[in-house]
Amino acid sequence: MRLGKFELLFNRFWSVSPGIGASQTVRRSPYQITATCRSADVEEVNHIIRQQLINFPGGTPVVFHEPQSQGPLRQVTIRIWCAVSERAGLVRLVSRLGLEKGVRSVRWESEPATLVS
Repeated sequence: MRLGKFELLFNRFWSVSPGIGASQTVRRSPYQITATCRSADVEEVNHIIRQQLINFPGGTPVVFHEPQSQGPLRQVTIRIWCAVSERAGLVRLVSRLGLEKGVRSVRWESEPATLVS
């Protein structure tokens, strides 16, 4: 019986609250993740990125590599659009990359929309 009252209260909340449950456009912001890794580990880092972002709703990420000026290091950069509610996927990716043995550093930042477009 108590569960029925809870469901009634829950349904009333959703029907009274303005904007909740209504179809709204999701505002996405551009993010950039940069990982510095050894050249030998670039393929492994790419595989981890593909695994973590396989079902990511933010769309297809753009991945590119840049050689570092210091020795055998490369920078793997990912640019992706993400809503605030989807940022947990980016946090998981950054955390997972940080655990890899071949990755020297990882940073992620939001980009101003004017620079991306």
